[in-house]
Amino acid sequence: MRRRRKTADGGGQGSGAGDQSIGWVTLLLGLAITGFLFWRNRQYMRFEEYYLLNIALLLWAPLATLLVFLRREPSDFAMTAGDLRGGLIAAFALWLLFLPVVWYFSRIGDFQLYYTRLLGSSGALLGRQIQPDRLLFHELVFGFYMFAWEWYFRGFLLFGLKRLMPFVWAALFQASAFALLHYGKPLPEVISSFFGALLLAMVALKYRSFLPCFVLHWAISASFDAAVLYHYLNGVSR
Repeated sequence: MRRRRKTADGGGQGSGAGDQSIGWVTLLLGLAITGFLFWRNRQYMRFEEYYLLNIALLLWAPLATLLVFLRREPSDFAMTAGDLRGGLIAAFALWLLFLPVVWYFSRIGDFQLYYTRLLGSSGALLGRQIQPDRLLFHELVFGFYMFAWEWYFRGFLLFGLKRLMPFVWAALFQASAFALLHYGKPLPEVISSFFGALLLAMVALKYRSFLPCFVLHWAISASFDAAVLYHYLNGVSR
């Protein structure tokens, strides 16, 4: 029996399902999960209910499919350290690059309305008062959510689909699904999410891990929350 590779190179059949089978299962499961969440997330759910459902489907459902049915390791789908040092340096550099964008858009009324409402749903913001313990809870939940989010798009979908199709098409598919699940957010964020997903796909491929994407996404999300709160509490809006 051939030894399994422990890096996210997308190649080699190993002892589990073959590349074609993996690719088709990834495609069908990806369509089902993305389609269901696009429908369900547009309906009212409490803060905890929303994130429990999304984390279950984005993280645990793909993991269970890989381990139980396809008999493949998560490391084959970028759930591995990869070039962690290089990836973290890239994530930090990209975070610094995007900070001016975060600062600019966090002042815009549509973004303030959306994100203050979201912060209010977790109890992190009550009226014009920050609740520190709930804000910490909010950001920790978001961190776990971002982990599930990046695993699903930049791990499972990207590295599963590139066994079935060229990397470019796999990247475009996960970017389209990523943008679709941003529907309902302010329009500039929906549009930019598509291009952001392509950038994150290149990061995941280069560093053979989705972990730098998770770190970057969480850092930008937390920075955006902080900037929104600063502008909101100081009465700055455009």
